[in-house]
Amino acid sequence: MTMTLDAGKTHATPKDKNGTAMIWAAIAVFLTILGTSAAVFGLAGLVAVMVPAALGMVVVLVRIVTEGM
Repeated sequence: MTMTLDAGKTHATPKDKNGTAMIWAAIAVFLTILGTSAAVFGLAGLVAVMVPAALGMVVVLVRIVTEGM
């Protein structure tokens, strides 16, 4: 059922069609850092690198969310 107010509106298109590309890039960088540290330094390297990598990913994701609003 279509409301009268919505009858003349077209579908909204996103401003940036590649908006999710930065999210996928952040995930890829995060996994690469974790995999490399685990392969080179073992469990100790994984633990030492995981906290800064996770914080960096949170910063990138917060930036993406705040710029999109």
